[in-house]
Amino acid sequence: MGGRGFAEYLGHGRKPWLTSERTANSRAVIRQTGYPSSLPSGPAWDLKGRVEYHYWLGHSAIGFLVERYGEQKMFQLVAEHYRGTAIDAVTQDVLGASSEEFEQAWAAYLKAELR
Repeated sequence: MGGRGFAEYLGHGRKPWLTSERTANSRAVIRQTGYPSSLPSGPAWDLKGRVEYHYWLGHSAIGFLVERYGEQKMFQLVAEHYRGTAIDAVTQDVLGASSEEFEQAWAAYLKAELR
């Protein structure tokens, strides 16, 4: 989710992630690989042929966060993570959910939104 999803959210003018120019390609990836159950992290972000898709997934996670918790919580979460706090701790502190719970809820949201 972190920085790349946040950058994508801001770069897209805070518009809904489904209006992104990356949506058509990302839907094609999902048709090929199935729905993701977690967000890409570490080296997975730069996987050949998947960078655009991964940015889109990050944008969708930020969009979910804003819809579910509000934009203020999203900014708080991103700011704390940028300060160096691990995402697991930030998610628990800011959202009151573990990062696993957040990812599970996001994955269900993504699937529901794309049907």
